[in-house]
Amino acid sequence: MFRTLLFTTLAFGLAAPALGRPFDDPQPVSRTVSVRDLNLATDAGARELDRRIQAAARFVCRIPNPSLAIPFVYSRPCVAEALRDVAPRVANAVALARSNQLRMSAIQVSTR
Repeated sequence: MFRTLLFTTLAFGLAAPALGRPFDDPQPVSRTVSVRDLNLATDAGARELDRRIQAAARFVCRIPNPSLAIPFVYSRPCVAEALRDVAPRVANAVALARSNQLRMSAIQVSTR
């Protein structure tokens, strides 16, 4: 009995990252990334924005992990989709900043 329970728990724990978003959480998750403190007209500012966008994508795509060592994992397909969805807005923000027309102070990263 104990072995069966242990095996089932371990099997689910290893399979959880492959499942993507949990079935009981169908609501989209979003995170706002501030660009207020960045100079997007520079390469360093654009690189920092990319780093923040990637971190936000991993955050919105995180999945609780039953392992005690790593409390959350993230779904790679979800992260890739979130980055694809936000890419045009990031490119637009950098282009506007380089032409001195940027009026936004944040970019929204979300899941579907």
